Amino acid sequence: MTSFASFPSLTPTPAPRSRKRILDESCSPVAVWTHKRVKSKSSAVLAGALSPVSAARTYATTGQELVARLTTSDEWDVSHDVQVVLGHPTTVGRGKQCNYVITSLVVSNVHFRLYAVVSSEGDTIVSCEDLSSNGLLWNNHKIRRTAIILHHGDILQIPGSQTFHVQMDKHARGKAMPFDPTPPQRPRERTVGGYVITSHTLGSGHFAKVHLGFDSARQRQVACKTIKVSKVAEVMKEVKILSSLNHPNINRVLGYTEESPWMHIFLELSTGGDLFTYITSQTMLKEGEAKFLGYQLMLGLIYMHNLNVSHRDLKPENILICAPRAYPRVQIADFGLARDRSHEPAFSAVGTMAYLPPEAVVGLVGRPYPPGPNGERRGYDGKKVDCWSLGVTLYTMLSGTHPFDNAGGSSQRTAHQGASQPSPANLSQRQQSEAEAFVVCNRILEGWVEMSCHPWPSMPGARSIVHKLLVYEPHKRMSIADAMLDDWIQTDIIQLERKYKEVTK
Repeated sequence: MTSFASFPSLTPTPAPRSRKRILDESCSPVAVWTHKRVKSKSSAVLAGALSPVSAARTYATTGQELVARLTTSDEWDVSHDVQVVLGHPTTVGRGKQCNYVITSLVVSNVHFRLYAVVSSEGDTIVSCEDLSSNGLLWNNHKIRRTAIILHHGDILQIPGSQTFHVQMDKHARGKAMPFDPTPPQRPRERTVGGYVITSHTLGSGHFAKVHLGFDSARQRQVACKTIKVSKVAEVMKEVKILSSLNHPNINRVLGYTEESPWMHIFLELSTGGDLFTYITSQTMLKEGEAKFLGYQLMLGLIYMHNLNVSHRDLKPENILICAPRAYPRVQIADFGLARDRSHEPAFSAVGTMAYLPPEAVVGLVGRPYPPGPNGERRGYDGKKVDCWSLGVTLYTMLSGTHPFDNAGGSSQRTAHQGASQPSPANLSQRQQSEAEAFVVCNRILEGWVEMSCHPWPSMPGARSIVHKLLVYEPHKRMSIADAMLDDWIQTDIIQLERKYKEVTK
């Protein structure tokens, strides 16, 4: 159950095929086809030429899948195709390290970066991130220091320099011969208030869809979440909470409008998919990158908790990658289950069960939550739920597995799992899902987490903080503020702060 770019889907979807992570921000070794040979008089890199890439930069991948190309002509009227390959960034700029080099002084060292990722729904999304000092023109709209999603027929122009025409492969995934001469259709558009909503779907859920939109006043792409007005109470709760939040690590509401029977909520656009897809594309994250992402989540959660807002549904599917790169900026999203006054007890067991703590799971398996000392009904603290969910998310990033949703573990757990799950052949898909959910619930209530196998022995600091966040008793569980002060974070706090400034500037 994942989503793409702006808002997590609420429906289960198959995970994308595994692909290895790009460990640095260097470029794809195959980026440009030159239609006409450019003769070099020296070893210098010419304008519009493919820069040499050392053998050390050759990536070991599951295959280079061409998904788009940008056609351009240099100052000598030589035509080039800048290729976009799935999973590999391609850069354009003046610097010799770029895949496509333009020597004009109006071009920045790295002017823009192209990349393609697979969404949780299996679609290929091609994006462009402006990294320049003087911006980029996208279909005659000025963009600067932001990322956009590209479509067939889009035009990119470096002011005072070259123009690039975008051509998309409409059957990129699984097609033997790319670039069918029949062009893909551009998304349909309609205007709602000051926004343009396109037919390009970014994600969908039980009662909501997310489309790519455009803010006409501010000249920027946005995500538009469309919800039936019959859910107006829940929608307005989300809008009210999100509108009050303003933090680099929280997906922000930019505006909203009603159009009976729909309500449209306009959100910041993230072009890198969600954290779940990011993890599954690489099996697991390196400790340094997981620490940096965890640090950002802590900053966002501390900000929320200081305002007495808890999320209560934190999970990788609800964490967005702002732009795909190593060590990306992340944002907490999907506040449909968020609540203000988070210090007050909550009695409904909302949220995705696999990321909920024992005190929130008990109701899902028919067990009452233990009453208070005077027999009063007790709820659970939303902030403590977020602490547990952060622990599960860190575990998942660092190991590539879920602590309570895998077939491994002790023989006792394996036997318990076998006894709890009837043969899949005798169950419908819904019954099988319910049986698996029941097993996960019981594992959470057992409170046992396997951390003796790879990679945990090599990461004692990470293992320690995850253990403290996954403490069974809520009142003994580490808070987010204390997690930020943990040695695992503080040992590298200077580097974390420096990298954070880079990704949020």
